[in-house]
Amino acid sequence: MHNSGTIKFKLFLLLLILLLTSSCVYFNTFYNAKKYFESAQSQPLRETGRPTPRAIQDYDRVIERCTYILTEYPESKWADNALFLLARSVYYKRQNLLQARERFNDFLRAFPQSEFAPEANIYISKIDYETGNKQEAYRRLQEISGNKVYISYHPRVLLLKSEFRIKDKDFTVAQNILQRLIDQYPKADEFEQAYLNLGISYLDNKEYEMSREIFSLLLRTRAPRRTKLNARFYMAMNYYYLKSYNEAHDMVTRLIRDEYETAMFTRLNMLLARIMIGKKEFTEAETILKLIIENNRRTAVAAEASFHLAEMYFLSLLDYGKAIEYYNRVQAELRTSEFADQAVARSAVVSQIVQFSRQDRSLSARELIDEQFKLAEYYLYVMNMPDSALSVYRSIEPQKTRMVNRRDTLLIQLADLKMGVLPESLKEHEVESESDDESSYGLDEI
Repeated sequence: MHNSGTIKFKLFLLLLILLLTSSCVYFNTFYNAKKYFESAQSQPLRETGRPTPRAIQDYDRVIERCTYILTEYPESKWADNALFLLARSVYYKRQNLLQARERFNDFLRAFPQSEFAPEANIYISKIDYETGNKQEAYRRLQEISGNKVYISYHPRVLLLKSEFRIKDKDFTVAQNILQRLIDQYPKADEFEQAYLNLGISYLDNKEYEMSREIFSLLLRTRAPRRTKLNARFYMAMNYYYLKSYNEAHDMVTRLIRDEYETAMFTRLNMLLARIMIGKKEFTEAETILKLIIENNRRTAVAAEASFHLAEMYFLSLLDYGKAIEYYNRVQAELRTSEFADQAVARSAVVSQIVQFSRQDRSLSARELIDEQFKLAEYYLYVMNMPDSALSVYRSIEPQKTRMVNRRDTLLIQLADLKMGVLPESLKEHEVESESDDESSYGLDEI
């Protein structure tokens, strides 16, 4: 009897040890997954906006450990944490957004009452917007903002809505959303970012003075360092668009010294190159832009740098050959670049100018005028350069007078030839020809 009790007690201890060991393994696995996720998040993005190879490696480790937890301990109390962490890791890897969307949907199906449910819906709305399903993105955000249970997420939803509206160039709606956030949630974590977005919306809408005022106010607050650095960047952009190139140059130079995120350096150097073009320091601008292209091949960054370089060659240096080369390079670097359509249109304009300027072409008066009208329309509707279009239009009428005068002169010369009178211009040619023993042209030969 004594031995039986001892055996039962030992079995109980063994079971307890196994249970504790299992729980310890589970806890350590999840703890390590969280640490890898925090490590990946702490690393700055690359200049292209994508995570570094090391960060991707950390996200892969998170996915591996969370998959283990969900396979071996599907009923554990932290299973929702593991699946949510896994879905976020797939999202931040930036390699397969649709797969990330599926993982967030898996999470919502498995844990609809989880505290992370509203945040999972926010991630799905981001993915929907990024993949072109904007209507569904807005619908999902509206559901969250209309749910009083999720009131703590309302400022975050408003901020995301404003960012979507700014990207859609719906600036008035974006400004109304941001003002609502600022007025109703002054203590929210999103308050400073709302001010930043408000300044950006005015900047993108070309209301530069208002934008600069917003950023100036933000810089006088206790906003985080990252927010203030971003505000200074957009202030420098304001100075650039206002053609205050010296102020813009000083601000960008200081920002390059103070910046700590790798992804921002390319943006700063891109702006610096554009400022240099404004200051007519073309050699320096060319060097910076070509370096950006070389270091970021086949990316949106390289496509944008190619576009600005082409603009410099076309509008400032009048080097039409290089302008066409770099306009064409925009699509070669990234076919889906936001500058691609504009580059194609501008390349057509430059090609038209080159064709129009050729001296070896024989055009009738009607063809010449038609090409000038075509060129003027390019300037007006493609380039948005009404002054250049007006200059072309103004050149057409004087050409009529010159052509009429030229025609009358030729008719007089023709009549003189028929009467045997040699025109002055041809007399000079005759004198030169007579001095050459091997080249003597008579009147009949002319």
